[in-house]
Amino acid sequence: MNYLIKCAPQKEEAPHTGFVDKGNHMQNKGAIYDALKDILQELFEIEASEISPDSNLYEDMDIDSIDAVDMIVKLKEITGKKLQPSDFKQVRTVQDVVDAVYLLFHEEKRSEDPGFSQEQSEVA
Repeated sequence: MNYLIKCAPQKEEAPHTGFVDKGNHMQNKGAIYDALKDILQELFEIEASEISPDSNLYEDMDIDSIDAVDMIVKLKEITGKKLQPSDFKQVRTVQDVVDAVYLLFHEEKRSEDPGFSQEQSEVA
């Protein structure tokens, strides 16, 4: 099954308008959040109104460790990245997951491009 994820255009202030295919980089935390929100709705039937960046995966959404692995597998399918459950050991909230995925994307970019600066990886 080929998944599409919502992705914001390159400019942060512009509204979400497009989609990117599996394997393309999620360029900002907003795109990662949107994809994660879709996953939480699809896999765990959580209402969109119940999902916020500070929602606790375990306490607010009743996600257990097996569910968390399912979520990571789905993120891996969508992103095309090698995601390991160990990369997500410290996550507790939706924002923690967003930050972990974002960091994985931008650490890879840093390792591929020695000239990639910290300022380029920060999102407002």
